[in-house]
Amino acid sequence: MKTPGNHKKGQTLVEFALILPLLLLILFGIIEFGRILFIYSNLFNAAREGVRYGITMPRDYDGIAQHVEDAIVAVPDDDVNIGVWYDDGPQSANTFTDSAQVVVGQRVIVYMEYDVGYLTPLFEPFLNDMQLQTKSARTIQSVGNLVNAPPPEAPGVPDTATPTATATPVETATPTNTSTETATSTATPTPLSVTATPTIIPPTATATPVPIEITPIPMAGATTVEGVAQTGQQLTLRIVQTGYQQTVIVGADNQFSFTGLPTLLVGQTVLVEGYGQQDLTVVAGNTPTPTPSPTPTSIPQGGYLTVDPTCGPVGTTLPISVTGHNFSTAGIKEYRLYIDGTLYGEPSVAADFREIIDLTLTAGEHTVTVKAYKNNSVFDYEISTTLISPCAEPDLAVTGFKLLSTPPLTTYQKIEVEVGICNQGAVSVPSLFWVDLFSDLNGEPDPEVDLSSDYVAVNGLPAGGAISFTMWLEDGFPVTGTHNLASLIDTWNQVVEADENNNYTTPLTVVVAAAGPLPTPTPTPSVPPGPLGTIKGLTYLDGIPQSLITLYVYDMDGRLVWSGQSHTVDDDGYLLDGYYEVALPAGDYLVLGQMRMANAFYYGQITVTALSAGEVREGVDINLTSPY
Repeated sequence: MKTPGNHKKGQTLVEFALILPLLLLILFGIIEFGRILFIYSNLFNAAREGVRYGITMPRDYDGIAQHVEDAIVAVPDDDVNIGVWYDDGPQSANTFTDSAQVVVGQRVIVYMEYDVGYLTPLFEPFLNDMQLQTKSARTIQSVGNLVNAPPPEAPGVPDTATPTATATPVETATPTNTSTETATSTATPTPLSVTATPTIIPPTATATPVPIEITPIPMAGATTVEGVAQTGQQLTLRIVQTGYQQTVIVGADNQFSFTGLPTLLVGQTVLVEGYGQQDLTVVAGNTPTPTPSPTPTSIPQGGYLTVDPTCGPVGTTLPISVTGHNFSTAGIKEYRLYIDGTLYGEPSVAADFREIIDLTLTAGEHTVTVKAYKNNSVFDYEISTTLISPCAEPDLAVTGFKLLSTPPLTTYQKIEVEVGICNQGAVSVPSLFWVDLFSDLNGEPDPEVDLSSDYVAVNGLPAGGAISFTMWLEDGFPVTGTHNLASLIDTWNQVVEADENNNYTTPLTVVVAAAGPLPTPTPTPSVPPGPLGTIKGLTYLDGIPQSLITLYVYDMDGRLVWSGQSHTVDDDGYLLDGYYEVALPAGDYLVLGQMRMANAFYYGQITVTALSAGEVREGVDINLTSPY
């Protein structure tokens, strides 16, 4: 005879049996979701590691992929499809994999794809493998010439430098060169084909926001900057050289406008950023020459041609993609594709079409034309565009170099010179490069051996633009007689130029006629015995990580205890823009950073209190801004 208790136990078992599959499905679903999220996070971080390496070493094509593979820990790296390529910006249709053609201001892109299977067989009858895709892109800051090694010290300010200031640091303090540190150059590696140029386009889970685009390029004298961006988003404009900022909200028509700006000067860099995106441009000095539009014999409704890539190295055979847009097809029976008058193919007749041809590039500008025929002999219209080889490049050159200090000169007298440079190339320089001043050299300087007396940064220069600024020899020459000064543009070869042989000035003869007063040396404080503390941090320029910032560390008595520069590689060999590290005795310190950018001065400082022996104090970051 069954009792009520036994009936309840049986009912419980039945209910548990019914609910158990659902519970297991939820439990294993949570486990699978967490595992997939972990794998995706690891792939995303690996892609970022690749582009972080690529922005300073973009020509090490194989090294970029290797950094990605080294960062993959969640899955076998052999199962991950890795794509590495370059382009001219977020809206550029020009993608390429030839690392020899990379210039500063373009982007390096890493794309990853991985098919995730399920650990639990429970899901296999219902779900296919999930494909994870991620992409990371960053703007190239330097073409680099060292692989897996720290960059050379910034010229002119070695670790043992002593500035002129003896107490409170002065903005114009310039260190004295006493270091003989050298750097070893490594040949640029030959690009290797890690993966083919990806043809897949990663999907996005949500609607892609409108990219920020400054258009048109602002001209010198303008007080307004306009462009397009995502409706309703907040944007911030910065003028990099002056630190000026302004904020606006994007209008309903995706248009933004910053008005009432200080009068823009040629060569200034304008940055607009917001909602995780940004765009920058360099103020132009003259009216840009418009790109000539093809003039067809009979104009179709808005038809035009594009080629990808638009340029390439001489003598290289490349697959050239010729794409037609909005072609008129009324009564047309045939299209013919010509390059410099030679027939290369017959694309299909359609309003939009694409034809890929293998073309060996010769030097010069080439005309790509598609002709439309109503029949074999009756020509209707044609549309053309251009392709060039080699790719257009900037060309930095010296325009002036003269002595500003009035003779007669004496020993130890500060000597000032004016340096003028221009970009006589067809392409703008969109990023920072260095100009150095050298003294008493025999022949052209070797920046890896010869220390400069002064250096400044120039943050971009448009095609046809020019700029001049003052440089100086802070402590002058120690002996009377005839000396020389010379200046070198783009000291560390960060800009790929059409002509690399016009970056050095003709030496300027300087006559020191009489003896001057001997400067009072700055006493070096004694280092107490015992273990040292360590401070670590990053240097920023208007919120953007920036290396080669000159740093001074003072004790609370105003005495200099250390000077040096921030780097792009930390002490463990990892890429980290603006990194610095200093070992100091226990105590309180003032850390000061400074940088000259053409005629603008950037400055920042931070106080370190109660550093103890053996302590490692991290996060001692300095953001440099212009006080003007």
